[in-house]
Amino acid sequence: MKDLAESTAEQIATMIGLSTNIDLVANAARNITERAKKDAAAADTLAVTLAGELESIVRCYKFGDDDSQDLDESDLEAVLQSVPPLFVWENDLSVGITRVDDQHKVLIAIINRLNAAMKKRMSKAVIGKIIDSLLEYTKTHFGMEEELFKRYRYQEPEYSKHLKAHAGFIKTIDEIKQQYAQGDTTVNLSVLSLLRRWLIEHIKGTDKKYVPFLLQNGVK
Repeated sequence: MKDLAESTAEQIATMIGLSTNIDLVANAARNITERAKKDAAAADTLAVTLAGELESIVRCYKFGDDDSQDLDESDLEAVLQSVPPLFVWENDLSVGITRVDDQHKVLIAIINRLNAAMKKRMSKAVIGKIIDSLLEYTKTHFGMEEELFKRYRYQEPEYSKHLKAHAGFIKTIDEIKQQYAQGDTTVNLSVLSLLRRWLIEHIKGTDKKYVPFLLQNGVK
């Protein structure tokens, strides 16, 4: 039973990490579940549960014209209230500069809107608009930081490293936007986790490096 559970967990982990086709992941999860059920003598409850949960997650994030619930922008606020936030602001995310913290909170709120819209399979127009707002506000936020760097002459090599990180994240969001606009309405399981993880790591790592410098220059 242990071998079957471990094998199932490994297969699921591999699929989550490597698959770019969510239908493939869903089908594989169903196959694992059925195999475990048929081999009753060896089936580990954990194996069935893992595969079943993965299939459930896939259903939450697969959306498009065929399975959209036809929820439009007027439904968005109600949807936000019904879906637990993916990303919660915590005090350890604060960099101690109010204008920066406030903009980080807006980015978190947009990611949560995107998460809710995806889970509730809202219309393509609504989801596309949220992706657009994430891209534009990310540019606004990064632009504000970069203007401060230039004004106070943030030191190298940190200045160039920070700009490179900004450019990479903007490129990632723009690629998501382009793929969605071109009709790819299947969202990879890792997209929202990627956005959340990148922002956390960027705030706690890269952003906090510039805090002493900006504070010394009177930025609040």
